[in-house]
Amino acid sequence: MLRVTGLFLLGLLIPVSVFAGVESSSIPKTVAQQRSFSQPQVFRGQLGGKLIEMHLQPKKEDPESLEGYYLIGPDWKKKVLLAGEWSGSQVSLEESENGTDVSGTLEAEWLEEGLSGNWMPADETLKLYFRLQPVKQAVTGKRKS
Repeated sequence: MLRVTGLFLLGLLIPVSVFAGVESSSIPKTVAQQRSFSQPQVFRGQLGGKLIEMHLQPKKEDPESLEGYYLIGPDWKKKVLLAGEWSGSQVSLEESENGTDVSGTLEAEWLEEGLSGNWMPADETLKLYFRLQPVKQAVTGKRKS
């Protein structure tokens, strides 16, 4: 039986010896993140003092662009549309309540524990911190309470 020891990275098998002496924390985590944004993602957490659930997916025509929305709890009836880009661990999104006019921006970093960053309204008069944790499995359909 042949045993191959290595790391499968971007379609290439890289021998473990390439990473010898390199701490795992210094290996960029963006590879896993890049793979993750190839599928729809759901995050939940707080924006300011409000509970939100954010749904993001890559745009079909441009995989480095994102689209989606977030719902505001506790009744989950208000839906805010999102569009933006991501590069490495940085995520930049614009929000719109009507699909045309920008009502705010979100600048975030995607770390192992989820998305965290700041939200600002379009007039930039306020800055609110947010922290969202990934929901284990993004599913289409209705959100479970």
